[in-house]
Amino acid sequence: MALDFPDSPSNGQYYEGFVYDSTAGAWRIKETPAQGYSAISGTTGSPTTGTATISDITYSYYIFKADGSITFSNSGVADILVVAGGGGGATQNTGYSNEAGGGGGAGGCFVQYSAPVTNSTYTITVGAGGAGGQGNAHGSIGENSSMIASATDAFGAAGGGGGARASSAGLYGGSGGGSGSNQTADGGTGLSGQGNNGGAGEGGSGGAGGGGAGAAGADAESNNYGGNGGIGRQLNAFIDSTLATSASVGEVSGSEVYFGGGGAGGAGTQIGGDGGLGGGGNGNNHPITGNAQDGTANTGGGGGGQEADNTAAGAGGSGVVIVRVVE
Repeated sequence: MALDFPDSPSNGQYYEGFVYDSTAGAWRIKETPAQGYSAISGTTGSPTTGTATISDITYSYYIFKADGSITFSNSGVADILVVAGGGGGATQNTGYSNEAGGGGGAGGCFVQYSAPVTNSTYTITVGAGGAGGQGNAHGSIGENSSMIASATDAFGAAGGGGGARASSAGLYGGSGGGSGSNQTADGGTGLSGQGNNGGAGEGGSGGAGGGGAGAAGADAESNNYGGNGGIGRQLNAFIDSTLATSASVGEVSGSEVYFGGGGAGGAGTQIGGDGGLGGGGNGNNHPITGNAQDGTANTGGGGGGQEADNTAAGAGGSGVVIVRVVE
């Protein structure tokens, strides 16, 4: 049977008995996948624990949906996922009737396979999502998430950029927020390696979609529809759909798991966009959800944009930190 190696692998990623070496740009045989993994001797904050078998390797998981800590009893490696809080969506700008805000950008999504860890206790911070804008306001940036033992021994992800109110450009963040309606400027800039840019406005009454961890947010449509949020990052190689479902992290679609979907742009006169797969909220005037939707908790999804300035736009979804080892 032919092997179907993952696209765009990360250094240290395992697949069917092979490990990816980014320096050489090649997959190498890994006969002892547990070799080098650090042991975990304690945690605080009551993380969810579980196991999953991926590519014939069984991993133990420690899933932090709130602040806590994790202690390694020896130096070695661990596989680490850090997702920050998503940015909030935005509303229309006072004085601009039938306008709409852009969607919030997804929280930054940092993943590293075979990350070096030390015989230390790491403090874990899980970022909250940014508030949705209300009354002539941009969406708030999401909070950062991190796993820190010292200034030189740390892993982190940046909060998602807030969506922009009508007539304003999107805000930067882990992924950038979408521009508001009545605005032709580009969306907010995403952080390279963690997210993507928000969509651009087009001068009509629709807001642009926030950037996702897997793709940029869509531009507002010229017929006054809100732009869709960018898709999140697919991480089936890190966590499977069964464990993600039972732990209520990420967004599961069939057998696939996504984190960091962008929030959709709102619509002043037509239909708001769809939130990006990975927890992004829909925009207002959506045919299924109505008002702007919040990003989903523990996905880092961005909040959806809103039209009415007296109604809050969608808030960003909170982040998550996941550590896995082979024991």
